[in-house]
Amino acid sequence: MRGRVSLRALPLACTLLCLGHLPSSLALVPVTPGRARAPLVSRGSWTAGASQLRLGPRRRGLLATAQRPGVAGLAARVEGGQLLHAVYSVPDVKQAAEFYGDCFGMSTSRTNDAGDTFVSFGPDAGGAFFALKFVASAGEAPAGSVVTGAVLCVPDVEEALRRAEELGGEVVTPADTVSLLPSLVPDEPMDAPRTEVKRGVVQDPWGYRVELLEEAGRRDPVDAVVLSVADLDASISYYSDSLGMTLHRKRSLLPIETALTGRLSYQPSEADGAVVELRYNYASKDHHAGDATCHFAVAVPSVTDAVGQLDQDGAPVAEVVSGPGTPLTGVGEQVAIVQVIDGVRVALIDQLEALTAAI
Repeated sequence: MRGRVSLRALPLACTLLCLGHLPSSLALVPVTPGRARAPLVSRGSWTAGASQLRLGPRRRGLLATAQRPGVAGLAARVEGGQLLHAVYSVPDVKQAAEFYGDCFGMSTSRTNDAGDTFVSFGPDAGGAFFALKFVASAGEAPAGSVVTGAVLCVPDVEEALRRAEELGGEVVTPADTVSLLPSLVPDEPMDAPRTEVKRGVVQDPWGYRVELLEEAGRRDPVDAVVLSVADLDASISYYSDSLGMTLHRKRSLLPIETALTGRLSYQPSEADGAVVELRYNYASKDHHAGDATCHFAVAVPSVTDAVGQLDQDGAPVAEVVSGPGTPLTGVGEQVAIVQVIDGVRVALIDQLEALTAAI
């Protein structure tokens, strides 16, 4: 079709050149903000029915060998997963929970036997609402670490930024309405209508970035947990082919940030719940996994099958840090911590234990 240019066809060198030669049509587009809308979820007034838990069938045969579109050969992968939470290492768990509550409207959903605190926009039982898990650590801010922050939807970006700054956060990017470039996946033409979003970025007192999107009406306002990666394509392949996630979108963040992202989850679409956003930043020179026991957690129908499949030939080898049957304080025995690509540590938790631990 005339006038249709695929970003996928552009080599990386051309993308980098664009950093210094952006056409005016790709510049940030200021728009007068509209009237703020009331938040969808009120703190302290949660409700959850069984239909929200999204638990897959408890069965063997969790893992399958399948031909994935656009991937040569067969890939062994985990099936039936559900994202549960991301792990934040902070020196003061209580203070962190209060900061995210006062600034963004999250509430403490539970505290486990180890003293870890989970905050979310609703009950996190079985992954019904994605949670941030605060773990006490004497470490410093996570400069260069894998989990760099989260993307949250709020009814009023400017108000959330103001509150965060008052409580010790640092505004990185003031509220503004910007136009996003067309996606690489799905392949969108350059002349497609641009998606406009009002956003702002704040860094919390412990060094984690919080990207705020002005949007009301999301069942779960946690849009994504952001992981820094050294090789975006290799990471996308691993998360989809081995961990069984679906790639919903891949796009450049130019001209907002000099980064490429891939958004994946176990849901049918990125609008159905929180996603893992893999982000490659051109300017990043420091990339390490850190010493965290776990970076994020996934509920699976069978932990034993999941670990066995990840160790099979045909899938990148995952180092099992602790295997099924090893008690993990605050969770249970049907848990495995596997170290995957880039040193990321993923907790695989039995679906029923994930549900009962959250009650």
